[in-house]
Amino acid sequence: MKVARVAFVLVSVGLLAVAAAGQPAAPVGVVGTITTLNTDGGAVSQCDLRVDRVEGSGKGLDAGMILKVSWHREQSPSRMVLGPGDLIGVTLGQPSGEGGTLPVEGAVAFLGRGEFLNPGKNPNLDLGSPQAKVLVKMLAPLSADCHLHTADLLQGIAVKDPGHVRVQIYDAATPPGREEMRRERLTCATVLVNNRYEFTLQTPEGERKVQLWHKPNTPTSSYNSEDALAVVQQEIARLYPVPPAQAKQG
Repeated sequence: MKVARVAFVLVSVGLLAVAAAGQPAAPVGVVGTITTLNTDGGAVSQCDLRVDRVEGSGKGLDAGMILKVSWHREQSPSRMVLGPGDLIGVTLGQPSGEGGTLPVEGAVAFLGRGEFLNPGKNPNLDLGSPQAKVLVKMLAPLSADCHLHTADLLQGIAVKDPGHVRVQIYDAATPPGREEMRRERLTCATVLVNNRYEFTLQTPEGERKVQLWHKPNTPTSSYNSEDALAVVQQEIARLYPVPPAQAKQG
């Protein structure tokens, strides 16, 4: 999925602090992941947005903060249905109302899938700890040998390292699998690692981009089964860094 870069209106004042002081707040650009979304079928959408980064300097806004954000239907991306886990870019205006909801100024830009833990329901196989920081969800027709090989590798790492990774496997040919694909808004076989399927692998030969979807292990595939395993291992290393002292001992 190729996404164009988006330019945001940026300022160096803090929205909440400036608004509280009774001064007009200027817009601030934020890239964040939707954690909850409520539309109620109406013209206005409201969400909890986890800040992943602030575009420029936004005093008082830090990565990891949860903001309440709202926008009107005409500001939504065209032909897109947004949902939890989506990464969006927005320009936020001055807080309004007692709840401190921040209105979006201009259009909401869809930037892909953000990092998000969203366990599924009724998987065919569920291995590893619910408290693990790495969640792998594989949704594919398991009658295909290529997908079975990927499933075997993912099961193996969940058995080997259950405290760090949880693996949920869905057969897309079954009702629970089809329901989870609908819930994830997917139309083809996909391996999601913390909600994402596009990654850059760090290899001895350099960086290599992979997309963990469609059919693997062919000359035209965007990944092979071993790539899926490598992505999981890379994410475990990132989210569970080994202290320098332990690394030295190892």
